[in-house]
Amino acid sequence: KKFLLTLGGTRAVSYPLIRAAKTAYPQLKVISLDAHSGLEIRSSGPVSHDNLFSALLEDTLVSEDLCQWGIRVGSRDALERCHSYEGILPPRVKKGILEQMHRLYKYPIYLTIDIDVMDPPFAPGSGRPVYGGIGTTELFETIALLQSLHIVGMDLTEIVPAYDRSGITEILGATIVKEALIHFLPKSKKKC
Repeated sequence: KKFLLTLGGTRAVSYPLIRAAKTAYPQLKVISLDAHSGLEIRSSGPVSHDNLFSALLEDTLVSEDLCQWGIRVGSRDALERCHSYEGILPPRVKKGILEQMHRLYKYPIYLTIDIDVMDPPFAPGSGRPVYGGIGTTELFETIALLQSLHIVGMDLTEIVPAYDRSGITEILGATIVKEALIHFLPKSKKKC
């Protein structure tokens, strides 16, 4: 039950991480910050960026435990599925979390962040950039806000350095990691 911080490529890396966290914390809730719903219908193929949350729902690793903010992209079917979740208020991530924190306090939380939750000028090195995202101030205020919850693990995905010659996205990613360690490790008694 140490704090798990994972940096990955594709969003599909979140599936085994959430599965492992759910094993350690059966009452686990998942908070996702992402521009994409991850709720595309999953055929018999592997878990991917597009169907991550469909796979988690099918495998009963999440149900009402899933809170998603920042969604701006998905098929009609996937976006209709999103509307069944209370947590979706794109792209007002901080506002959405503030409105839902009362129901999250007593649970262990796994936080998954896809860098494309950001507006592309703040993170041009995203694997799947989508305009209309949040800025860095809102992101860091949101991370600070989440410290009042029991964050037991998190991942940060979809940073593609080759797409950003300026290095802005890499610097943002490193800053997210620093902020996560500052805000979430005290809750985990600095076990890493």
